[in-house]
Amino acid sequence: MPTFKWLKSHFSYGYDSGDVLSQETDKRRANEESSAGGSYRELFQQTAGRWVKPDAQVLELGPGRGSWTRALLQQAPQGCVHTLDFQDVSEWLKPDDHRGHLFCHHIHDNRFKEVPDSQFDFFFSFGVLCHNNRQQIQEVLESSLAKMKPGGLAVHEYGEWDKLQAYGWQKGGVPAEFAKLPDDQIWWPRNTAGQMAALAQQAGWEVLSPDLGLLQRDGVIALQRPDEITAQLREGVALMHQRKMLASIKTLTAAVEADPQRLGSRRHLATALNQAGRHEEALAAYREEAQFAPHDPFIQQRIADLSASIVHKTPTALSTAKRGYATSIPRDFLLTLQNVLHNFTYAGVPTLKNPFDLAIYPRVFHDLKPATIIEIGSKAGGSALWMGDQVVSLQLPTRIHSVDLVKVTSVSHPRVTFHEGDAHQLELVLTDAMLAELPRPWLVIDDADHVYDTCKAISIFFDRHLKPGDMLVVEDGIISDLVPNDYPDCTSGPHRAIKELLAAHPGRYEIAGEYCDMFGYNATWCTNGFLRRVQ
Repeated sequence: MPTFKWLKSHFSYGYDSGDVLSQETDKRRANEESSAGGSYRELFQQTAGRWVKPDAQVLELGPGRGSWTRALLQQAPQGCVHTLDFQDVSEWLKPDDHRGHLFCHHIHDNRFKEVPDSQFDFFFSFGVLCHNNRQQIQEVLESSLAKMKPGGLAVHEYGEWDKLQAYGWQKGGVPAEFAKLPDDQIWWPRNTAGQMAALAQQAGWEVLSPDLGLLQRDGVIALQRPDEITAQLREGVALMHQRKMLASIKTLTAAVEADPQRLGSRRHLATALNQAGRHEEALAAYREEAQFAPHDPFIQQRIADLSASIVHKTPTALSTAKRGYATSIPRDFLLTLQNVLHNFTYAGVPTLKNPFDLAIYPRVFHDLKPATIIEIGSKAGGSALWMGDQVVSLQLPTRIHSVDLVKVTSVSHPRVTFHEGDAHQLELVLTDAMLAELPRPWLVIDDADHVYDTCKAISIFFDRHLKPGDMLVVEDGIISDLVPNDYPDCTSGPHRAIKELLAAHPGRYEIAGEYCDMFGYNATWCTNGFLRRVQ
């Protein structure tokens, strides 16, 4: 393994990466960044650039010729930087030129007795721990903890073999034969994010992020010396593990509010919120945490997972003319639902509604706010009864008129009027005089016998009376999918009537895809059946 003697000998020339803050990279830095898989400038800006205040006391391990030292001095112009190195780097860094803002300490072991305890706000290293084995890293982490102020932060680049394997040995500039050699024979000892985090926790550090995700080949760990807020966060996490979710969320929220700029605190709060089923709030907390650690793979994965689950995906809008009429519901599931809906009741009344439409209709009610609903096909009255309760719960003034060959008399609702009437002679029950009195907008629902002649008669009748802003819903086009041999090419009665209505009056109606596709393409029994009158 790389010993102190080896490290001192191997880097006696003084490692130099140039100006790490320059927007333009020279050839050497470009090669280094290519091997590491990331930008030095961005790494600095996302770490020290965020957390080092102008008057900060900074500790740096292994400065070499001072590439990162100069950046740290620039970031803390009223503070000072103390460097620790096995080499005497004074000749390279010239601390006297910095008038009390730079101190270079020549060390001989990892005890760091050359600098005082509880003095530093920020501890940084780059290109150092990647050459140390885990025992040496443990010594560095244990010794440095006492040097930090409570709440002080540390950022270290380290070798991460899982990432190296994925990135590529040759691309990463590490000999592939190292994979077959023990650590005591290589200069890039084995390490992973999980092992690095465990070492830091054993040394007493709070791990804010085991890997900030700033480099493709290496890890960059963010640590903090525990303080009062750390204790509060740990208490909140312990409560979460005990499933005392309310107490956990309150404790973690208080910790976040106590230090809104603290890295890692929202990660714990978001995890607790997610476990408590507060997924939208958890997503918001993870997104806030991402502002402090935008490349952290853990945070990004949580955001991706939650977004995939809860963020509404707007279906690709298709014009009415380009929409197909088939459903995307798998056939086996479709047949199961069809059987179940024939046995579905509402308040003990047969209703014959599937779960998709039971969710879609309330959105239609909310969006359209119909003053009048006209239902053709009452059946047992369950659907009208359900709609009556829905509009009442939405505090809409809607009145419902439901027509069937046999008038429903066994069900009543203060918002519903049942009528006797024939879908082929609607003018006898829905007279011009009556319709003229019905307030708009209208929501007309064709839920009669679904035979082509009936669907056509209903659509022709209401086409004469509907106005822009009204809606016509033609139910059960899904029959084309339920019995495809009888209705090839989506030719069920409802589908034929819809196609003919659209063809006869181009531009007068549009298919409201936001309802048809709310749960997937035409995942409704009203496939292409939500029609909005636009002309």
